[in-house]
Amino acid sequence: MHSADAPNVTQVLVVVALVEPELDPLQLTRFLVTAEAAGVPLQLVLSKADRLDPQELAAWVERLRPWGYDPMLVSTLSGQGIAELRSRLVKSSCGGGIAVLCGPSGVGKSSLLNALIPGLELRVAAVSGRLQRGRHTTRHVELHALEAGGDLLVADTPGFNRPALPADLVQLAAAFPEVRQRLQDGGCRFANCRHLEDPGCRVGRDWPRHPLYRRCLEEIEASPPVNRRSQGGTRQKGGKEEPLLEGQWRQASRRQGRQELAGELSPPDPEDSAPGPP
Repeated sequence: MHSADAPNVTQVLVVVALVEPELDPLQLTRFLVTAEAAGVPLQLVLSKADRLDPQELAAWVERLRPWGYDPMLVSTLSGQGIAELRSRLVKSSCGGGIAVLCGPSGVGKSSLLNALIPGLELRVAAVSGRLQRGRHTTRHVELHALEAGGDLLVADTPGFNRPALPADLVQLAAAFPEVRQRLQDGGCRFANCRHLEDPGCRVGRDWPRHPLYRRCLEEIEASPPVNRRSQGGTRQKGGKEEPLLEGQWRQASRRQGRQELAGELSPPDPEDSAPGPP
């Protein structure tokens, strides 16, 4: 999703379910990375909040806050969080623009829209019991006017289970609020740094999503290069030269810390591959 593709987009809502299907940290990270590229305010919404007890809900909120997001808990059955979410949508967009909903299939995006816009009655479907995947009830982007929301439109997008990652490593790093904050606080001497404990990099590995960031980065590096930056030398930025990290350091750091992924990440399912939301 890029703001250039939809110039009137004023905010993005990434919607994921807490259960049925269970929240997958890697899948959620892919959607957040895609949404960050729009360069507009982003709201993380956790649906089906009525299915978990308060302690489990609190644990998820506390886990996701260090990622740089303040998730909203909603339930279309109990009505939890619906009024607050509607209010945030209107306030964030000043009553105009387009708010885009994106997220995996089966997380309840259509049900959420039905709750936000009474009388809409979008078709919904149950999650597959065998595969724990949602059925694609939305086949194309649809715009709906938010009641009492002025000129604000809400875009329902088709559900995908594995949106594409950016081809550029610098863009990937910029899509992680944790990395952005550390670069702002301490900086990094290399313009094309992978931020995996390369010499002179201060990002480090002591942040919760480091294994997820590594997984995304390795997937990008394993893909065919597209306008890949050269290694070594310098580049111009902001009127001054910045060094580029030498190839031997980049190759050596690639092999570090792979065991961090064990236990938290499952291998991607090739059947789930699909382009990101528009």
